[in-house]
Formats: sequence, structure tokens, C-alpha cells
Amino acid sequence: MYKKVLIPLDGSKVAETALDHMRTLAGARLIGELTILKVVDMPTPVAMPISVEEGYDFSGYEDLYFKEAQKYLYGMEDQLKSEGINVKAETIIGRTVSTILEYQKENDIDLIILATHGHSGVTKFLLGSVANKIVQSSQCPVFLIRA
Repeated sequence: MYKKVLIPLDGSKVAETALDHMRTLAGARLIGELTILKVVDMPTPVAMPISVEEGYDFSGYEDLYFKEAQKYLYGMEDQLKSEGINVKAETIIGRTVSTILEYQKENDIDLIILATHGHSGVTKFLLGSVANKIVQSSQCPVFLIRA
């Protein structure tokens, strides 16, 4: 049994496919506690040089994205609780991969379930693969779902 399972969600239907596989594990009583995590990864100011030069304040956007992420996760949490799943929702501002890995270590997560977006070629080269980076660096098993 996995005492603590983590499913990072980004708000996409692709990421949510990990929940279907988690339901199978939960139905077999193989999961103790589930955490759904949304990392709010704000764009770096370097990507927006005009706004930075004008001294634009990004804190309003950070707050807006954080509240949107919380609203999304709380909805998911309510849905999963209504299915009898022991779940908690966490929203954290940070860099996606490093935040997921830090959360895993700090909270003794036994398993990460993660859907892959299936990017390849130039898109994968330019954007990188969150799933690939997590598999390479995680200190616990990672269950990948090709969506």
C-alpha cells in the first residue's frame, strides 16, 4: 500500500487522466492519502522585457493565478472526497519540477502519479518534459500515464 500519493495537476484534461488510474488504486485500497498539487509557475520577467523596463508589478497576476489554481483544486478535492477518497489539495507558487520534487521529499510521498502530455521533437526540446525530469530526479516511484 502507498501511504501518501501525489498527483500534480496543471488544470488540463490530460493531467486529470492520472486521477482515473488513482481511482483504480484507491478502489483496491492501495492508497492511504492522496494529495493533489497545483504549482503556480509564474513567467520570469526576462520573458517580458518591455513590462520589466516599465517597472510593471507582477504581484497582482501571481495572486490571480494562485486564487484560480486554488479554486480549481478545491473543486477537484470536493469531487474526490464525494467519491470517498482521502484527499487534500495544495497550491504552491514555484518552479514546477523543483517544487514537485521538494514537496515529495518534505512530505514523505510514496508514489507520484503523473500524466504525460506526449510532446516530442522540437516541442519537447524547447519546453522540456516535466515528467521526464521528475522520473530522473524523484526519490520515490513515479507512475506515468501516457495521455
